[in-house]
Amino acid sequence: MILAANTRARYLLQGLPVSRGRRIEDLFNVCIADLLRAACDNAPVRLEDRVGSVFAARLENVRVVPSVTVRAPERPRPPAGFVADDPGVESGLRTLEKAAQRKLPILLTGKTGTGKERFVRLAHAASGRKGAFVPVNCVALAETLAEAEIFGHADGAFRRAAGRYSGPGAGG
Repeated sequence: MILAANTRARYLLQGLPVSRGRRIEDLFNVCIADLLRAACDNAPVRLEDRVGSVFAARLENVRVVPSVTVRAPERPRPPAGFVADDPGVESGLRTLEKAAQRKLPILLTGKTGTGKERFVRLAHAASGRKGAFVPVNCVALAETLAEAEIFGHADGAFRRAAGRYSGPGAGG
C-alpha cells in the first residue's frame, strides 16, 4: 500500500493514481510476491508502470510477514465494451489507453465501418478529460470546415458555407 509519494515520485508517475492507500498493483504491472522476494534478496527490481514507463528499484528495510496471502495476477482484460481474444488486439488497446493517459497525440486511420469511433471513445475515456465526446465525420465536411471543426474558427469566417452567401449584394 502506498503511504506517501514525494514530488519526484508524483512527477515520474504522472497520469497514474498516486495517492495514499492505493495498492502497488494499481500503479505497476508487478506481483507483490515478486517484490517481497526481491526485497529479501536485496536484489534490484524492474518495475513497469501501468502506462509503460520502466524503473529500476531496490527495496530496503522491508519486513516480510510470513502470513501474507498472495494471489496470482489476473490476465489483463480488454476495456469495457471490447471483446478481444487476439493478444495483438489486446496489446493495441492497452497501448491506446496508455497513450491517452499520457495525453499523447493519437492518429487512428482505417476503412469505413472498422470501428475507429469505438477506439477513439476508449481513448477519450482513458484520457480522463472532462466534457462530452463529440464525434465529427470529417469526410462529410469540406476541407476548410473540417479544419474549423477540429481547430475552431472566428465568427463570420464561413458566411459562404454550403454555397449560401448572406452578405451585401446577395440576391434574394
